[in-house]
Amino acid sequence: MPTRLLVLILPILLLVGCAEKTTLAKIACEGAANDGARILVVGDSWPGHLALLQGLQAGLDQRRRVSRTCAVSFPGFTANEVGASVRDPANAAAMVHALGAAPTEVVLVVGVNDTIQHGGPKAYKAGLQALRDEFRLTAAKVFYLTVPRVELEKDRSPPLQAAKHLFQRIVHDGGNQEVADRYERSIDDKSDMVPIRYAAFLPSYKGHEQSFVDGRHLTPAEFNRLGLYIASRL
Repeated sequence: MPTRLLVLILPILLLVGCAEKTTLAKIACEGAANDGARILVVGDSWPGHLALLQGLQAGLDQRRRVSRTCAVSFPGFTANEVGASVRDPANAAAMVHALGAAPTEVVLVVGVNDTIQHGGPKAYKAGLQALRDEFRLTAAKVFYLTVPRVELEKDRSPPLQAAKHLFQRIVHDGGNQEVADRYERSIDDKSDMVPIRYAAFLPSYKGHEQSFVDGRHLTPAEFNRLGLYIASRL
């Protein structure tokens, strides 16, 4: 985008998405409600893929862990936006109702939209920590999937959103496109969360393009495999 045009629309870009964004959660569950583990997977669009939830439940069943597992998704949301939505009383009540009680374990799956939108590592860290603080009051343990590697060289967003992402990339990320490592390093070992290393599942986007349907979302088979992998780390 020409620099002059970017400067002209800068006031609009700063207004786009500046208000706190919330939405009603999309919730799906596997396993019967019982006295076993109650596992809540919360995040952007990734937890909303049924194959991930089914893989997670299958992995828990293989380990003979009696559990009720629910996935809560907010497509297109950054870590901060997911946090704002789970604090909404309607969503908080819906999550407890779906599980049958408060969760015993929570898995946070955010970061894809933070890197695509180039909101900056500080914003990603703040959003992830706010989610941790929200859930560790009721959950015995909080896990988080480290930043997934997706296609960042090509922004597939609509033009106005892509322009905003470009501006934020310059401001927050020094113009760099490949920022997943930098965002991941913003979370230290003293975060009171247990990391589930995404790189041990899939080390990069490049060289593994066949694992994705659109550069941002895994194929159903890969989402299922990711669910199995997450189960092995709980």
